[in-house]
Amino acid sequence: MLTVPVSEVAGGWRWGLGGWAALAVLAAVPWVALVAHDRHLDQTPQTITFRQVARTRLGQAMALFFGLQSLQAYAIFGWFAQLWRDSGYSPTVAGVLAGVLAAAAIPLSLWLPNVLARSADPRRVLFAVILAYPVGYVGLMIAPHSLAIAWALVVGAATATFPLILTLIGLRARTPEGTASLSAFTQSTGYLIAAAGPFLVGVVHDATGGWTWPLVLLTALALPLLPLAAYVSRPVLLEDQLDLRQERSTGSVRSGGS
Repeated sequence: MLTVPVSEVAGGWRWGLGGWAALAVLAAVPWVALVAHDRHLDQTPQTITFRQVARTRLGQAMALFFGLQSLQAYAIFGWFAQLWRDSGYSPTVAGVLAGVLAAAAIPLSLWLPNVLARSADPRRVLFAVILAYPVGYVGLMIAPHSLAIAWALVVGAATATFPLILTLIGLRARTPEGTASLSAFTQSTGYLIAAAGPFLVGVVHDATGGWTWPLVLLTALALPLLPLAAYVSRPVLLEDQLDLRQERSTGSVRSGGS
């Protein structure tokens, strides 16, 4: 919301971008202060490896869920300001709409993780949030200008899938080590998937010359989140799947030896 106005007042886009660089330097100060503190943390031996998590159905489903929802966010924040500019809004208003979209997720991000953790059936929460993606995208296809604020709020609500998947990481492991291993695999693999989002949207936009097909693409990529949400909502724990794989492996060895 501030980048374009700052650029216009200061006389160029470099000032608008540079303001955020200065803020990043300021944000780094407390992190630097934590470096000495982190040196004294207890080192817990790692017994759950990246490869072990990758072989579990839970790990695969979590990584794919995380990747697809992050792909949506990367594409949204990378391209929607341009979508609104092409729909007739000025750069300043397009930036405001992008800010509204981002702000819509903030109260939901504070509230919904607690609701999810306490829910007997997390699917209801996840489905409600995920379905906001296709609703918002179809709305943008039909009325990108006249109802821009409404669709910004709807799509912004959909991006609350991010804190929900982070909450599920903690709910799908029994031990701190399991949580750390599941988190490492889920996020590292998921972000690799997500990185393709802005590129794919750009390719489709260039090929079609409009925003209908990019929005159709994002809708198609959002729908697999529903079956994935149904699976990760089940009371399945990482350690249980690891134990099951170990038992099967041991049984195979004994059977081969006999």
